[in-house]
Amino acid sequence: DEWVMWLDDLSLGRPSASGISPEAGDDHTGLAGSPVGVDASESFDSDGTLTSYEWDFDGDGATDRTGETAEYTYGSAGERTVTLTVTDDDGNTAQDTLDINVVTGFQEDFSDLGEWTIENSAFQPTTSPVLNGSYSAGMEKGSAGQQVARTTAFAGGARPDVLKFHFYEEGSSNGGGVRLQNSNGNYEVGLATDNPGWAVSDGDGTDRVDSGDGYGRWVEVRAEFDWAGGTYTYRFEDLQSGRVATGTRSLRHGEDVETVHIENYNGGSWDGDEWVMWLDDLSLGSGN
Repeated sequence: DEWVMWLDDLSLGRPSASGISPEAGDDHTGLAGSPVGVDASESFDSDGTLTSYEWDFDGDGATDRTGETAEYTYGSAGERTVTLTVTDDDGNTAQDTLDINVVTGFQEDFSDLGEWTIENSAFQPTTSPVLNGSYSAGMEKGSAGQQVARTTAFAGGARPDVLKFHFYEEGSSNGGGVRLQNSNGNYEVGLATDNPGWAVSDGDGTDRVDSGDGYGRWVEVRAEFDWAGGTYTYRFEDLQSGRVATGTRSLRHGEDVETVHIENYNGGSWDGDEWVMWLDDLSLGSGN
């Protein structure tokens, strides 16, 4: 008969004789040189209490960190298997593992958009204007929708230290910029040109933070993240005039970054309108 239903999280396994169910968390991406977080809060003991959590991050069999949540910094990129050992109040133990893909960071020189989902076909690599290298990416579009392009920077989410990119806007544009989406599908922060001012969108709201010095120039945008504190520090610099605007504000959720969105920004909100601008040298990583 009629079926209007869905299934999720189906598994078969052998329960621990001690009643312990360790849960190291989902596989995810981490950044070399930056703390990688793990969370065992989904672990439980059906007939007692868990008393200790021990983490082996480097695979040598020794405990590197303790606690229900922990952080560890890897010095180089590569696939890592992390082992969690939990102990209950009867002295019983059980283990679970997760895999962490440690990467050096995300960098885009816009020479090839093959890894991007392009929402507006006019958004393409170009050789002019260009700040560094041979290409930037942008478009001259009289009517462009809000979504321009997006790509997955860190599958499963990661906590980069720094976002950096550059934009070049012409006078017939209404604005645009970069938004970062976390692994839960929520936006953390956005930074944009606002015809031709400079704007941010975050946990404190959406605000124009400076009027800018005009069009037809490259502007460097930088955001340094304090994930533990739930804040970030933005910095806009006009590379022609030297004008700078900086400040510290709240992240919207303080989770992580998974997806990079390039979007239209129009009059104080992320919305569609004229887009005549280009982006160059986009990166997310550790102190870049």
